[in-house]
Amino acid sequence: MATSTTRQTVALEHPYKLAGGVTIIASLILIAFDLGFLVSCGAGHGICVDFTTHRTGTAALIVFFIAFIIGVVLIVYTGASTTLTTQTTRVPPAAPPPSPPPQPVTIVTPPASSPPAATTVNLTPPPRSNT
Repeated sequence: MATSTTRQTVALEHPYKLAGGVTIIASLILIAFDLGFLVSCGAGHGICVDFTTHRTGTAALIVFFIAFIIGVVLIVYTGASTTLTTQTTRVPPAAPPPSPPPQPVTIVTPPASSPPAATTVNLTPPPRSNT
């Protein structure tokens, strides 16, 4: 009877994790610049969104979205994966070696004993009575 055990390990590598983090931080700096620019163009009375005269704020907003998405993709990207499979098969122990063949059996019969001495038995019939 053999039993089998299989173990599988998968290791994922994210080679662009650092580059993705830096890109996301840069995109957050862009959105901070953009919000500051849009607030200052409203002269402290709200956010000014004017696509005709405030191109710098609008460009920063567009670059923020693009940089943020690229940063997330770089973090999530899996460059390589390593799969390790280990298989163990247990085999029954080897059969014990065969026992040696039995030794031949020799039957020894004792020599025939001499016949018992002859015994003679005389039988006399009982006396007859005449009655």
